[in-house]
Amino acid sequence: MAARDTHAEHSGPHHTQRAEAAFVEPDAVSRRAYELFQERGRQPGHELDDWLRAERELKESKRSAV
Repeated sequence: MAARDTHAEHSGPHHTQRAEAAFVEPDAVSRRAYELFQERGRQPGHELDDWLRAERELKESKRSAV
């Protein structure tokens, strides 16, 4: 029964909103990461940093829009 109560905490409208805000289209992340690459002077070697920054920026902007 305790497991059911725990599950109830993770369902409902608030959980759904967080899950939706957490998802960002990979194409959007890719475009933003490429913009960051260009802004940095097209220097290679920072692909992961660009991707993670792009993902973080897009998630933050999506959360603030919700």
